[in-house]
Amino acid sequence: MDKGPKQKYRLLRHPICLKILGNDESSSTVCRQIKFSSLSPSRKILVELMHELNFGQIENLHVRCGEPCFSPTPIVAKDIVFGKSNGAHAEWDGEDFALKKQVVELFDWFEMTGNSLVYLLIIQNGLPVKMKLQIPFRV
Repeated sequence: MDKGPKQKYRLLRHPICLKILGNDESSSTVCRQIKFSSLSPSRKILVELMHELNFGQIENLHVRCGEPCFSPTPIVAKDIVFGKSNGAHAEWDGEDFALKKQVVELFDWFEMTGNSLVYLLIIQNGLPVKMKLQIPFRV
């Protein structure tokens, strides 16, 4: 029993998108939609921390088996931005929501690196925008 043509999957530059190619080489791009409620407890803590921080940085965040680890406790530094709301990010209301692509990309990096140390994670408007990551070096 033939189930029809199989789809081919090819990663685009962005790790959260897959390009789906049919037999006629027509394509569409599908981005994974991940809900907050589906996250592990440690990932939920990190998302909540980023929303609460709004503007600032998280330093020395350990990642173990692709999951953020809060032991030892990372250093959290809040930026006060004049002319902006310095409280928790306005969109955070505690309800379930789809993660923004920046957050999904951050978690993809965690999974790709496995065990690592995030020296610096810059947060703007409650979202990760830049990360400095320790990478292994072998001679």
